[in-house]
Amino acid sequence: MRAKLASRLVGEQLEASLPAGLGDLSLSCPPGYCAVFRIFQNHIFSTATNLQGVEKMAGKDVLIVYAHQEPKSLNGSFKTLTVEELKKQGCTVTVSDLYEMQFEPRTTKKDIVGELYNPDHFNYGTEVWKAYENGCLTEDLIEEQKKVNKADLVIFQFPLYWFSMPAILKGWMDRVLVQGFAHDFPKCYDSGLLKNKLALLSFTTGGDEDMYSRRGPSDNIRYLLWPIQHGILHFCGFSILSPQICFAPEVRRRRKKQGKGSFPSGGVFSKKGAPILPERANGWTQLWRIIGIGFFS
Repeated sequence: MRAKLASRLVGEQLEASLPAGLGDLSLSCPPGYCAVFRIFQNHIFSTATNLQGVEKMAGKDVLIVYAHQEPKSLNGSFKTLTVEELKKQGCTVTVSDLYEMQFEPRTTKKDIVGELYNPDHFNYGTEVWKAYENGCLTEDLIEEQKKVNKADLVIFQFPLYWFSMPAILKGWMDRVLVQGFAHDFPKCYDSGLLKNKLALLSFTTGGDEDMYSRRGPSDNIRYLLWPIQHGILHFCGFSILSPQICFAPEVRRRRKKQGKGSFPSGGVFSKKGAPILPERANGWTQLWRIIGIGFFS
């Protein structure tokens, strides 16, 4: 059912009028961002409503992995609103606030409790794999893995840094999604160990939508998302939902303040969700699968 849900949502952009009772924007959005925030509030409601229509949200568990230093930031407001709206839909929501937790992003020997598998030559991937099998990971990693295990949907909320995620979020993925827990080759992609879960990226950008278009200097944003959505999350088995992207909120806020025009009529979110596979990667994916069959058959 979740696979069908993902296939229906990927590439889909929903629109709905803002319902009453979602709270006072003046109390929940950062100064100067209310126009952006209103669109996001509208979008979260319509997305949650669509999820409810496809599969009952009541009783579902959602984990939000949040990576921003400032609680009063736009990302912080998005996180807060998402929690509120999903709870209204009947979800149980857990938040991992990585900066507040002072989450350690570095992969070191300290992640293993007790003796190393090979003390003469440290290989992080091998060591945490064996430590996971033997129940010898540190408590912070065990707690995050429990949250992931419990979740039906994992939402990652963050600002885009240098065409990628913040280091603290990358560190979360490096340390939490270890072999044996999230994947165990050849149990990956469609057969990954987290295959019964959904994942969604929700983030803000510095550049506007044109910059991340096919004709823009940064090219289509789905090429930037490929390593995260396909190389990490889908590799672990997640079904990937269409990302929620807020393009250039700072630029739009400044332009509005300077009287240089308001927000585009289409809103700040991409009109169409980004398919997970870039066209030019399809051939390589098929080649990889052929090679994989040859090696592991």
